[in-house]
Amino acid sequence: MIRERFVRSLALFLLVPSFVFATPRLADPLASLRDPDPNLRRAAIDQVVQENLRKDLKPLRRALDDSNVLVRESAAWALGKMRDIPSDRALSKKYGGEKSLLVRVAILGALGNIRGPIAKGTLQEALQDPSPVVQKAAAAGLAEISSQEEAERLKARKSSGHKKSRKKHRRSTSNSSQDR
Repeated sequence: MIRERFVRSLALFLLVPSFVFATPRLADPLASLRDPDPNLRRAAIDQVVQENLRKDLKPLRRALDDSNVLVRESAAWALGKMRDIPSDRALSKKYGGEKSLLVRVAILGALGNIRGPIAKGTLQEALQDPSPVVQKAAAAGLAEISSQEEAERLKARKSSGHKKSRKKHRRSTSNSSQDR
């Protein structure tokens, strides 16, 4: 009986078009972050990201202290998605006092995406967490930062190597013209 209900529910979920579950468009998503309904606050966070509303992310940073765990998780995800470097301090501070595993993992993911100056220290600290899930999230965040740093090093090396090769080319062409 329970299995049959589960299968029906799953089938209904898979068959119903996604627009049925769509969230409403909010007139002012940043103001909606203060709404008493946590589902509306989460919808506001999603809309802030979708519309790339970077003008004032302080309300989004304040949502890290929301009473609802899912709102806090969404806020951390959103700040990471938007790669808001000034938020790395707020995220790192929040990580230290956060009890929810879900939110801590979201914070570590956000710090890996942001790649701000404080992020690396918090991610390295999180490697010592007793939770393997947190350790994996921290390692993934550090890998993001390391890959970015490596890409920047390669780019710098390539551009300096390109300048050297142009100098060598000029020398060799000037030497060959002098030989004539």
